[in-house]
This record gives sequence, C-alpha cells and structure tokens, in this order.
Amino acid sequence: MKNTLDEEYEVRNVSFEPFAADDAEDAERLFHETVHAVNARDYSLPQLDAWAPCEETQRQKIIERLRRQESIAARECGILVGFETLCEDGVDMLYVHKDRQGQGIARRILLELERMAAERGGADIVVFASITARPFFGKMGYNLDCMNAAVRNGVILANCLMSRRLAPGSAMRKISGNSGS
Repeated sequence: MKNTLDEEYEVRNVSFEPFAADDAEDAERLFHETVHAVNARDYSLPQLDAWAPCEETQRQKIIERLRRQESIAARECGILVGFETLCEDGVDMLYVHKDRQGQGIARRILLELERMAAERGGADIVVFASITARPFFGKMGYNLDCMNAAVRNGVILANCLMSRRLAPGSAMRKISGNSGS
C-alpha cells in the first residue's frame, strides 16, 4: 500500500484530476475497503464478498476494468481518497474512502463526471446505485427508475437504477483543481 490516512486527519485540500492507469491498484484497494466498511449496514457478508471479492484473480479483474475506464480521482495530500468511473451511459463506480464519507468529495467527483458525460453529448446519465448510495444520488437529483437485482459471483445484490437529466450547460461546469469541501 502506498499511503494510509489517519482517521483524525482533517480534510483541508482535496484535488480532483484525471485518473491515471497506475492508480488502479490503490483504487481497487479503496473500493474493497469501502464496500466492506460502509456498505455492511445494508448488505450481508456473502454479498459484500461477492461485490468486492478478496480472491486475487477477481481483484485483478477489477484493476483491469479500472484501467480501461475514464475516471476522476480525488486526492488529499497525494493520497487517493475517492474515485469515479464513467461508462458508456453513466456512472460505473463511485467510491470515497470510508473515513472521508459525507465531506463533499463524492458530490464534487460526480459533478465533474456529469460534465464529462455532457461533453460526450449525453442528455441523461444513469447509475446502478447501491442501497447505501441511493440517498446520496437522490440528493444529487437522480430519480429512482426501478429496483434491480444484480448477480455478482453467483450472489444476488439489490441495487437501484437511477437517472437524471443533465442540465443544459453542464458541459461548461468545470471543477477547479482544489476544494475545501
């Protein structure tokens, strides 16, 4: 592991930048730790293990997926504290470090990803949000289209198909490099 975060460290300066291919291993680790810590209130251990597996070959598949997608990284003092990936029609992955939840990082990353989607010519953006993330996306203006059942590694996981219309001019909404949020 490159770096760690002290749980008592205050968020002072978070930068948002394009995700580099060599960020993939740190992002997979952040993904795994966040799913197992944050989503445990809504999903069982077998579901968490299916979603964010411990098995090395499965983890490598996630790393390769991260390397292929357009992404935004959030860094604090050079440490990856969050990331989001954009797939063809919307958000694929949005994760913020378990100790940085509720500090505005996900909001800022999502706004930048929406800008990128609008630049691609998208009018709408979709996400298959976890039960845990549903309130966040609702606050960000996403509507629940339907409840969904995804199968990951043979285990059924409930999630929510949510969407939102991109605002006209959202392609112009570029996020500055740093924020105190």
